Amino acid sequence: MKKLILTTAVALFALPALAGPLDPPEGPVASSMKTLVEVEPRTPLKYETTPGNGEHFFVIVQPGSYYLASSLIVTGDTGAILISAPDVTIDMNGFFIARAGGGTSTRPLISVDANAFSNTTIRNGALRESGNHGIVLGRNARIENVTVRNAKGDGINVGQRSIISNCFIEAPLGNGIVVSTHSIVENSTVYSAGQNGIVTSTQGRVIGSFANQCSQSGISVAYGSHVEGCTVNANTAFGITGQLNSGALKILGNSSTNNGSGGIRVYHSSIVRDNNISSSGLQVACIAVIEDGSRIEGNLCHGGPHAVQIENSGIDNLVIGNHSRSATVGNGFATVNQANNMIGPVVSTGGTIMSTSPFANFSR
Repeated sequence: MKKLILTTAVALFALPALAGPLDPPEGPVASSMKTLVEVEPRTPLKYETTPGNGEHFFVIVQPGSYYLASSLIVTGDTGAILISAPDVTIDMNGFFIARAGGGTSTRPLISVDANAFSNTTIRNGALRESGNHGIVLGRNARIENVTVRNAKGDGINVGQRSIISNCFIEAPLGNGIVVSTHSIVENSTVYSAGQNGIVTSTQGRVIGSFANQCSQSGISVAYGSHVEGCTVNANTAFGITGQLNSGALKILGNSSTNNGSGGIRVYHSSIVRDNNISSSGLQVACIAVIEDGSRIEGNLCHGGPHAVQIENSGIDNLVIGNHSRSATVGNGFATVNQANNMIGPVVSTGGTIMSTSPFANFSR
C-alpha cells in the first residue's frame, strides 16, 4: 500500500514538468487569420478604385488583376473599360457589359489606349450591343471564355502574338475575330458575321473553331498560317481561304459544307490534306488552287463543278489520293493541266480497283 502511494505521489509531482511555460512570449500576439487583401488580392472595378474620364466608365492605370462585381450598362458614346497600363488581367466573373439601346459609338466596350499596352487578359464574361468593336487590345493579349454579340464593328480585334480561346461571337457587323501576326484562335465560334468569320495575319493558327453563315469567308488566313480541325458552313464566299497571294498554308482535317464560292482556296506552296468538303451549289470548286507548287492530298469532295481546280495556269501542283463524288464537270479533276502539274491517275470505275498507283485519285 505504501509503495502504491509513493508511486502516485512521484507521478503527480512530475506533472508540472511536462507542461509549457505559463508566461506568454514577449511582444504583441500576431493574428493567424488572412487579411482582406490576402483573401481577395484583386482590385474591384468601381468608381473608387478605377474612376472614369468622361469617355470611359472605368479607366485602369496600374498593372494588376481586376474583376467585375456586377454587370455594367453604358450609355451614349461612352466606352466601358479603357486599359492604360501593361500587364492587366480582368475577370468578368460571369457578368455582362452592354450599351443601352444598341446605338453606334466611336469607342469599343473594352479597349487599350493609343499606346497599345501589351499583356492584357480578359476572361469569363459577355459583351453585347457594342456601338463599335467589342474588344480591341494590343499585342500579347489573351481572351478566354468571352461572348460578344451584336457589335457594330469587329467582335474581337487584337495585336500580334495573341491567343483567343473558347470565345463565341455572334452577329457582328464587321469580322468576328481578327488577330495580328503569330496569333492563335482556338476552340472558338463565329456566327453570322457581316464580313469574315475569323481573320489572321502572317503565321496565324486557327484550331478547332467554327465559322458559320458569315457574309464573306468563314476563315481567312495570311502567309504561313495553319488551319486544322475547323468547321465552316454556309458562308457566302469560301469556307477557308488564303488571302491574296498568301502561300505556305497548311489546311488540314477541316469540314467545309455549303459555302457559296467554294470549300477551300489557296494560292501557292500550300498543303491541303484530309479535308471533307461538301456542297451541291459551289460556284468554283471544292478546292481551288490559284498558283503554283501546292500539295492537294487525301481530300473527300462531294458535289460542285470540280473537286480540284487549278486556275491561272498554275504549275507544279501535286494532286494525289483525293476522292471526288458527284462532280458536275467531268470526273472532278478535268481542269487540272496534266502537262504542267502532277496528278495521280483518276479511277472512275466501280468494282475492284485496278490501278496499282499509290497516288490514284478516285471519282464516282
